[in-house]
Amino acid sequence: MVTNSSIRILPGTKSLPAARAVALAELLNGSEDCQWVALRGIVRSVELDGMHVVLTVATADGTITAATDKEEGANYSALVDSEIVISGVAAPLVNLRRQMTGHVFYFQE
Repeated sequence: MVTNSSIRILPGTKSLPAARAVALAELLNGSEDCQWVALRGIVRSVELDGMHVVLTVATADGTITAATDKEEGANYSALVDSEIVISGVAAPLVNLRRQMTGHVFYFQE
């Protein structure tokens, strides 16, 4: 149980560290779980899901779903068939029995 918690905003900002390029196989085996990494692939489809954008990205090793917050006015459909490099974190998808069923890649624009 957390008690007497507080949040303090520190002055200034810092850039995120450089993302390390990885292959999809490294994400799927869990060795890079929740690490800041870069993934290269080709956008195969774009879906708008409420306040989020979900990309299906084909890599040399297979396909992964990548998600980010939707930015008003952005033309996401123009990304289809584009080669991209995205930096973000991979998180496992699990079923009700806590068995890993896949991964999703969360990234910032």
